[in-house]
Amino acid sequence: MISYRKAYLCMLASILLSSVAQLSMKISMLMLSEQLEQGTLLIHLWHEYPILIWLIIGIGSYAISLIFWLFAISRLDLSLAYPMLSLSYVLVYFVAINWPLLGEESSWARSIGIFIILFGVTLITQSNQRGISHTQDFKSTNKKQDNND
Repeated sequence: MISYRKAYLCMLASILLSSVAQLSMKISMLMLSEQLEQGTLLIHLWHEYPILIWLIIGIGSYAISLIFWLFAISRLDLSLAYPMLSLSYVLVYFVAINWPLLGEESSWARSIGIFIILFGVTLITQSNQRGISHTQDFKSTNKKQDNND
């Protein structure tokens, strides 16, 4: 049971870090586009540490997210875990429309889409009571086959 809880926590950490990665890379690209418009990209890129810092945060967050994700899917059904990744769309959307630095706007269509995602994730989590059934069955079947060989 502890492994199952850890798997869920790792899945949530992966979702959060993936969202951080998207937001960080967007910020770095916004800063980079300002440099491109000024025509000073090559001259100032290495002096513009904020661009590099945001980019490194984004790439690093993706790398750490991958480690958490691998642990999560080793213990959870992929049919449960993979749709949960769509929660990162929800997080990124809410941060993007509420963080003035990004300056993105909300719309009814996007908000309805986010609601549909949340509804779908709720349906999936409710339909999968155990969440580890097939993964555990696969592991136990492989152990039995190894013992028989």
